[in-house]
Amino acid sequence: MDMGSLKALLEKLEGQIGTAVPKTVTTENTNSKEHEAGEEKQLSNTFSEAESARPERNLIPQTVPKRPEIVIDASSQLSQQEVEESLKILSKKDLLFGIGEGMQKIGIAGEKRNALAVYLCLTSRILEKPISLLVKGESSAGKSYLVKKALQFFPDDAYKELTDMSKKALLYSNDSFSHRTVIIFEKHGMEAALYYIRTLQSEGKLVFETVEKDPVTKLRRTRRIEKEGPTNFIVTTTSAEIHPENETRNWSIFMDESEEQTREAKRKIAERYLDVHPNISFLKPYRNAQKLLKYYPVKIPYAAFLSESTPHKPLRMRRDFEKLLAAIEVITVLHEFQREVREDNGIFYLESTIEDYFIATSLFGPSFSQSLRDSDPKAENQKDSIFDSRRTGLPSLEDLAHAYPHLASDFSGVNPISGEEVSIE
Repeated sequence: MDMGSLKALLEKLEGQIGTAVPKTVTTENTNSKEHEAGEEKQLSNTFSEAESARPERNLIPQTVPKRPEIVIDASSQLSQQEVEESLKILSKKDLLFGIGEGMQKIGIAGEKRNALAVYLCLTSRILEKPISLLVKGESSAGKSYLVKKALQFFPDDAYKELTDMSKKALLYSNDSFSHRTVIIFEKHGMEAALYYIRTLQSEGKLVFETVEKDPVTKLRRTRRIEKEGPTNFIVTTTSAEIHPENETRNWSIFMDESEEQTREAKRKIAERYLDVHPNISFLKPYRNAQKLLKYYPVKIPYAAFLSESTPHKPLRMRRDFEKLLAAIEVITVLHEFQREVREDNGIFYLESTIEDYFIATSLFGPSFSQSLRDSDPKAENQKDSIFDSRRTGLPSLEDLAHAYPHLASDFSGVNPISGEEVSIE
């Protein structure tokens, strides 16, 4: 894209946003001018390809690479500079590792896997089948603190925080729960509403009829209440398990309660008392990035292989397998500005890569593994090391690569926890 074309595109976007925008694309400082030029070129390509990929105007053949449409909601009031800053984040190969590092900056000690699991569950709110999560650990383990810190990466309208609710609070609330995450601090706050929570999780909506007296005629009449989802939940709890019908609708993560983790947590607490003016301005582009994400259907080309290669018992595998695919789906959507948008009979969609499977098993593998057995999760190694899928019912990267060599030929993965580049042997 030449600078004249880029200028024209920026002027067009300026008109859409209603805010003056810079006429050049800026990038953050890097250690290498060459890398800086590459990032500027990549960002320019993102704008160009996104503009040409607008479904309402073009049906681009599947063979032509293109980027998702950049949807700028007028209510978001994002400037062009803010859009550019967020696109740079969403275009990074080590996107999730960078998010995890950002969480460490704002006070989370360790717990990288758990923090990123919470982040992905919150991001999954835009899916048709979002992921719900139980954050488990003893009192003082830092469950609520972890979730609250992760929330700082999201706009306020992405979630609703509660500490307690009545049995029918979800029904009578004036708030919308569609594509929104409900955060409940401590499971005791949701026990009265367990039935409505699991119904909203499974059915994607609540439909309730009640009888009330007409204030004018004084006659009784039926009123129908509908609350649209989909809605997912993140709940913190000290309990090893919750109601069995709710337990299987969630994935569980377990806090690190080791002495080493306590030492790290104390160090982070001390840092808070040493820095009276912490700089958290870097969070704004991450919050804005969530506003740029658009849902696309996701095709997982190896879904049937995973279906046959994962365990068929216990019975909850029927739900856990779907959650595994949902994890791959949300990772694909999060990386949509690094992917092609494909088209099939007018339906625009994204296609998952083997890298997406690698990230999903790195972050949710322990949760999947735990659901297969009744062993005490505290006896398992829950630390931030590379997750070995071969110890579980999940196929390894090598298994997937052998079955789909065409997908593995250009594999280039980054471990979301350590930041290290990963290759397939």
